[in-house]
Amino acid sequence: MFAVEVRDHIMVAHSFRGAVFGPAQALHGATFVIDVAFIAQTLDGNGIVVDIGRAHDVLKSVLQPLNYRNLDDVPEFKGLVAAVDLAYTLRARTQFAIAARRDLEYSYLYEQNVYVVAGFTASVTQRVGDAWDVRGTVGRTHLTYQSRFQSLAVAVELTGETSLSAGVDVGYHIGRSRVGFNVDHAQRDSDVSLGRGYQRLVIGSSLSYVF
Repeated sequence: MFAVEVRDHIMVAHSFRGAVFGPAQALHGATFVIDVAFIAQTLDGNGIVVDIGRAHDVLKSVLQPLNYRNLDDVPEFKGLVAAVDLAYTLRARTQFAIAARRDLEYSYLYEQNVYVVAGFTASVTQRVGDAWDVRGTVGRTHLTYQSRFQSLAVAVELTGETSLSAGVDVGYHIGRSRVGFNVDHAQRDSDVSLGRGYQRLVIGSSLSYVF
């Protein structure tokens, strides 16, 4: 395997919300250094992975919309970023758990370079006897893609993807080990591009050990 890494940086202004951040609640500057690796299994006919000049140009073009910007004014950074994990165990036999997340992620799609991911996963685990447990899980995640042209006040249509999941996992405990058997169904509906939607049934097994 071969790799070429390039580096660039951006300078931005931003602020934090909440007394916990103290003086950082005021507008202040920051410098971010970004490293990108281009990886290939083989070299091309010229013995290179990628033209390093073009690699630098691509990285610079991706970072340019954010360079010397006040991130507080960038629409993609509006809204809440949060992650919540809650669990409750009833009579040491049944556990209820829910996890929720909302965050900003970066996409490999050039014209839709960022997306907001929001979703949850809920599960119920029931201990059966001393050795067995059964877990049921459901989840829903929605990705809202935002165009790089939005910050330029160009009219664009938001697109997105919705993923649904459900599964059952049966486990058998042997000492500190657990042998599991799971059946999971996943479905994704997409209006981003053709070929990204799917329905899939996955059957698998697992072995875990508690140290």
